[in-house]
Amino acid sequence: MPAPARSCGAFRPPFDGAKAGGGFWATYSLDPATGEVFAPVANPFPDFTRAHDAPGSTIYTNSVVSINATTGIRNWHYQAVPRDEHDRDLSPAPTLYRSSAGKDFLAIAGKSGRLYVVDRATKMLAARFDPPIAGTTLENDDEPLDPTT
Repeated sequence: MPAPARSCGAFRPPFDGAKAGGGFWATYSLDPATGEVFAPVANPFPDFTRAHDAPGSTIYTNSVVSINATTGIRNWHYQAVPRDEHDRDLSPAPTLYRSSAGKDFLAIAGKSGRLYVVDRATKMLAARFDPPIAGTTLENDDEPLDPTT
């Protein structure tokens, strides 16, 4: 999480080791032409809980964060899975590609099997593909966990 003086410092919650941010499970991707490093950030800790419900406390988890490779300062981020209670974090390194029309995109998959495609110019989701794997289902994927069960 960046220091308060950085552009996103307003979202920095007080640190509590029992409610920490996300880790990194994969390598990063680098675009040498733009000098951007793209880091896939995992789910918030602890898993399967609402302990991280404070506003802004999970802003960079389950996200791809674009970092200036020279300065280390965050450029932008895209959060694919906000408020993750099901451990559906992003696990592989992002794939950077250019379309036949010359537009730059970023594609990344999560543990849910979904593929997210982000337009690097707008920093917005361009497409989301759900898993077409026979026999695979995602039931209640967008529902919060029931603490009574």
